[in-house]
This record gives sequence, structure tokens and C-alpha cells, in this order.
Amino acid sequence: MYNKIQGNLSNNYYNNLNNIDTLKTTTSKNEINKNLDTPIESDTIEINENNKDIINGKKAQDAYADTLVAFTDKRYPCGSGTQDITGVLATIASFAQSEGIVFSPSSSLLNHLDDLAEFGKKFSLIKPNLVPSDFFTFCEEYKSNLIKYDYK
Repeated sequence: MYNKIQGNLSNNYYNNLNNIDTLKTTTSKNEINKNLDTPIESDTIEINENNKDIINGKKAQDAYADTLVAFTDKRYPCGSGTQDITGVLATIASFAQSEGIVFSPSSSLLNHLDDLAEFGKKFSLIKPNLVPSDFFTFCEEYKSNLIKYDYK
């Protein structure tokens, strides 16, 4: 009998907690929505100009996507296969990093592209098959698009 009473009390306790949580959720949604013409069904994030890193990241991403369009159908030799321009960029960046040229998030992407292009010129003297002429065109177009998107 004692166990049955304790079980009922325990079940009632948890049911009451669930009801309170449901009530709180419903009440807070109603409080938020009561002054609105249309109720809020989902959360949103507002990004303003104070979020410089986020804004710049988005600008860099858009500039990169726009630049890639011109190189979409081009393939470049890589080992026993081929790769697109992103593979070339990654390969040269990897070799540059092994030579001490490291991109830091606190430095400008524009400067980093200049550093990569400069490294690419020197690297092409040693490994010309790994640095297609399109690499330099890609770097210039990417920089141009960054400037167009007002990347800072």
C-alpha cells in the first residue's frame, strides 16, 4: 500500500512538473506574441555591422564563390589524376605553410593571397607542373571580388 501511494505521489509530482513546464512555455510564447500582428514561429539571428568578423567572413565566402564560377570546368594535373582550382590552391597553401607562410585569422585575406601568389611564382620555378598560370588569375580575381564585396 505504501509503495502504491508513493508511486502515485511520484507520478503526480512529475506530471505537475511537466504541466508547469508546458504552462511556462505556453505563457511565455503568449506573452511574446500578444503584441505582434503575426506570431513568431521560429528564432532568427540579426547580424549588424558590429559583427565585423561575421560580415567579413560572409563577404569572403561570397567573393570566393563568385571567383570559382570562372574556374568550374577547368581541371589541372595532380599526381595521377586531376583537380580543380581549389585543389591547386590547397596544394600551394600547404607547401607555403611548410615554408613558414601561415595564414592567420588576424591578418588580411588580401595580404594572404598576395603572399600565396608570390610563393606560387617562386614555387613554379621548382615545380612548374603544380602551379598552373590560372592560379595567378584565380588569386587576382579573388582579390578583385573581395574588394568588390568591400572585404576589410
